[in-house]
Amino acid sequence: MWAAVRGPFGGGAGGALAGALAARLRADAEELLPRAYSCLSIARAAALLGVGEGEVAALAAARGWAVDADGALRLPPPPPPPAPGLGAEGGSGGELATLAAYVLQLEEAAAG
Repeated sequence: MWAAVRGPFGGGAGGALAGALAARLRADAEELLPRAYSCLSIARAAALLGVGEGEVAALAAARGWAVDADGALRLPPPPPPPAPGLGAEGGSGGELATLAAYVLQLEEAAAG
């Protein structure tokens, strides 16, 4: 994949676009790597991130990943997903209370 992104674009707009794409893919790979692996070799991490093996140690240090004495990269587990209905994406308890009040009104209207 990385060879295709770097490809024969050279300089100019094509090279700038390819560079921006590579940077975005690398950032996404850095975010996704801990979700897929808890431990992997430096060589495998370098291949997945599109960097040299020498760069993986610096990247690991910046991300808080540990490198064992045997050269294995230890990745921390990803944080758990937010509970349904809570947090920025799930809304608030106030929305649920409003919905419950509306349903109660509908039930009372149907019964009475």
